[in-house]
Order: sequence, then structure tokens, then C-alpha cells
Amino acid sequence: MSLKLFPVELLQPCAASLSGEAGNANLTVPLQPFEWEGQRVETEIRLDGIDLPSVNAADLAGRVFHFQLNDERATLDTPYIDGSLYLDSVHHPVDITVLSFAADGAAVTVEMRGVYCFAYEGLAGYDDTPFVLTVPIEAAE
Repeated sequence: MSLKLFPVELLQPCAASLSGEAGNANLTVPLQPFEWEGQRVETEIRLDGIDLPSVNAADLAGRVFHFQLNDERATLDTPYIDGSLYLDSVHHPVDITVLSFAADGAAVTVEMRGVYCFAYEGLAGYDDTPFVLTVPIEAAE
């Protein structure tokens, strides 16, 4: 039996928040509630330990950052992002390869490119699924 790709259209982002400090940032992306196997799911994509020069979104506008996958090639000297998505009672890894920040008027958006790693913990017949999300970043208060 071959594994299928996850229906990424279910994972619709709300505004992201950027926190932490330069060199150790966190990006949290709440997702709009959706139905999964007869249950309403409220979850988020959580990205921690991001090596960014600032946690002020305006400082990052116009910049693109590339990251190593969080796999056997990752080391302390090759930055990677510790990411996860909680679904079906399991934290599934989320590997991010690119974060691209852009100014959109007074707001800043981030385009996230990566892979939902559903095969790692075994999500009901789903394989690792590539994705691209563009998300506005909430202004820090």
C-alpha cells in the first residue's frame, strides 16, 4: 500500500507571531479549525530555535533564510528549525527549508517552505507532504 499526501488545504494559517530573541526565535502559526476523522481540530505549527538576526518582523522584510532539514545531516553548526504540528494525538515534525519575509504595505508576511513529516510518527497512511504557506506576522505589542 502506498502512502498518500496529506490534504494541505485543511491547514489554513491565521496570523503568525514571532517571539524570542535574535539567534533563538520562535514562530507560531495558529491554524483555522478543521475537521479530521470526525473531530474538530484546533492546532498550530510551532517553530522553535530559529537562527534569525532579529525578532522584529520589519527588520526581516526583504530577507530570505535557508535552513538544513532536521535530519541526520543536521549539526549544531548547520542551522535547522525545530518544528512540529500536533495532530491525531501526536507532535509531527515540520521541516522548514526556507523562510522568506516580505513587506506588504505596513505589514510583513513570511513565506514558509517545508515538509510536514507525517511518516515519522505514522499518520494513518499519509506520507511526508511538502508545503508552502504565506502568513502575515502580527505586530508585536
